[in-house]
Amino acid sequence: MPPFVLRPPTWRPFDYGDRRYGVWRFAGDAVSLASVRIGGNALMRIVHESPELLIVAEPAVGVRISGSGFAALGAALLWVGFRTNSVASSIAGTVSLGIGLMLVLVPAITTLHFNRGEKRLVVSRRRLWNGRLSGRYDEYPLRDVVAAQVDESKSSDDGSTWRVVVRLTDGRVLPLSSYYTSGFESKRAFANRISGFLDLPEDTQSTGGASSPHAIVRQGRKAIIAIALMFGVFGAVFAGIGGRMVVTEYRRMSEWQPVQATVLRTLVETNFDSDGNTYRPVVVYRYAVDDHWYTSSRTLPVNESRSGRWAYRVTARFSVGGQYTAWYDPRHPSEAFIVRSHSVIAPVFTLIGLFAVIGGCAAGLSAYRGEQTL
Repeated sequence: MPPFVLRPPTWRPFDYGDRRYGVWRFAGDAVSLASVRIGGNALMRIVHESPELLIVAEPAVGVRISGSGFAALGAALLWVGFRTNSVASSIAGTVSLGIGLMLVLVPAITTLHFNRGEKRLVVSRRRLWNGRLSGRYDEYPLRDVVAAQVDESKSSDDGSTWRVVVRLTDGRVLPLSSYYTSGFESKRAFANRISGFLDLPEDTQSTGGASSPHAIVRQGRKAIIAIALMFGVFGAVFAGIGGRMVVTEYRRMSEWQPVQATVLRTLVETNFDSDGNTYRPVVVYRYAVDDHWYTSSRTLPVNESRSGRWAYRVTARFSVGGQYTAWYDPRHPSEAFIVRSHSVIAPVFTLIGLFAVIGGCAAGLSAYRGEQTL
């Protein structure tokens, strides 16, 4: 037996249209293809190629990169919201973070195995949380594959976008991705690589056709999953608002310092609403920090409105001209509160949000598992 020789890989370029692509060839016939960029929005890869086996993967890199951008923006907005006590920034950050995480985690890695030796095509779909050997697999006779084509989606606003599909003898199609992106020429080059391996004519025109069982849209379960995701996102918004209020309240009650204050006046503000009025207690007081005098009207660590009975009960604890203990922010002495009590709204928002997130995730996961077993 001749000794084993480790040969360095060689780059084999090929041209298609106005672009150049290439493959890295290793010892033997196995070929690993460098990523082929599709319109700058996604990456498709020929993971392996030999005379008997072609493995094509679509890892949805572009979608995940976009999701990472959304998540980073959401995290930044949340940080700004916590630093500035801005509810608007917190809500926007929570929504953006939720959308970003979904774009990162939900898209599946689709892999097509064209096996000449076993005369079959195996399509696998695996998500990030699935193990390498787990996920969904569909199998088709290789003789049923009649074309690798570029499928077009037309839009009056954005023009046309495309994706690579494999067509079967009965007209059904196997899409490499569930979404369309720009870059027709590069997708056509990719489809023709598959056609060349299968000794099929280059036919880039896709004329519709029913989706294969691999790509059937399970309308009922898809709707449940979409609603569950929306439920989870809105739950995350509620949990984010409530969590922010809880953190803000805890920080103010633990870090702010006591100071003697003189009450100047008290009142109850009415917030009119078609669903019912709410009331907020207001205590105006004056205090001194380092020989500087400040006036504040913040009553609670976190302002909230409730029933009129509660608001009047809070203001009844104070008399004009009386001396009471207030708590001020050492970093910003003009900020203070005079009633040391916990908010009811903050934990309620947090719990509602957490229950919504858990319920949405549970419903979505249940529907997803049900879809996988169909």
